[in-house]
Amino acid sequence: MSAGGPRPASELVETSKSLTPQQSRVLDLVVSRPEGLSAAKISKELGIHVNTVREHLDVLLAKGLVRSERAPGYSGSGRPRLLYIPLVPTTDAITKHFISLVNAGIALHGEDSNWEFAREWGRAWARLLLESGEVFKADSPLDTVIAHMAELGFAPTVKGDVVSLHRCPLLPADGVIPEAICQIHGGMIEELLSSNSASEGVEVEMTPFAGCGTCTVRLLQQEA
Repeated sequence: MSAGGPRPASELVETSKSLTPQQSRVLDLVVSRPEGLSAAKISKELGIHVNTVREHLDVLLAKGLVRSERAPGYSGSGRPRLLYIPLVPTTDAITKHFISLVNAGIALHGEDSNWEFAREWGRAWARLLLESGEVFKADSPLDTVIAHMAELGFAPTVKGDVVSLHRCPLLPADGVIPEAICQIHGGMIEELLSSNSASEGVEVEMTPFAGCGTCTVRLLQQEA
């Protein structure tokens, strides 16, 4: 990738972790209003003196987390009214765009092959992860699944041969997610397991929205 391009969104998120609690409050409010907020509006909503708000905004500007622009319709003397626009993406916005991208890719292959294509997509994803060395390989197939799903943010727990996933980093706020997303993860897990010699003959059974606020992954040992 050539220099001089845009900053990765992940870099902005990391930068925001260095903020003070008050700076984070200001940033969170600005992020929730993508149309932009003035310092006076932020001051009123958070109950912080406007001069203090401006100090926090100066920090956010310096870190590249927000930008400012003159409010439309302004005419007059004195300090121009500025609006502060967020440059940090919301998690839900990223999720929605990712799901739209996946849906577009799945739709290109037609309804009859959607399920298997989604699984193959997940297998290809896992192969890239394995080639990059980013996957923790545990001694058992079950431990491999638990470690990787925990790293992805699924908050897994295990009982017997069933892994319950209590969180989903790709689930948008409305709770609606295409099953293809779940099948992509199923294919990813299958490929990760295939790289583990102890996983020979293990089949992955995914059950989205299995109840009690979880999705489940069951590892089935196939008979020889």
